[in-house]
Amino acid sequence: MARIRHIAITTADTRKLADFYKQTFEMVEVWARPVANGAVYLSDGYLNLAILPNNSAESKNRPEQIDHFGFQVDDVEETAELAIRNGGAQGRTAVPNDGRFADGFIRDPIGQRIDLSKAGWNTEPSDRSALHAASGRSS
Repeated sequence: MARIRHIAITTADTRKLADFYKQTFEMVEVWARPVANGAVYLSDGYLNLAILPNNSAESKNRPEQIDHFGFQVDDVEETAELAIRNGGAQGRTAVPNDGRFADGFIRDPIGQRIDLSKAGWNTEPSDRSALHAASGRSS
């Protein structure tokens, strides 16, 4: 059974937006990319919310908006094939193995990106986040 577990928002200032969600909705930081204006991953214990920079080579200065969402699935390849059979615009595309939680993504019939992950997304702080927070660094 597929379960939605991940939503990503692009923004010009990842730390500012992450702090808003942490302070307003008591979300917890589960990981942050340790670079200036790096991605910040938050969770409410159930859903993983990625705050992504919109000025990276990958985001190509997209508007500040919801960028993509992700489903945890039992079988990534089977789900991608099912998406194509059901009118998806794109089958599975791999993503870099650089700390991301998705195993790849597909596109629905209107082109919306949907990440797929067998393992799911962190909803608890990782050791890296704990060390990062303890160091006092914000990104």
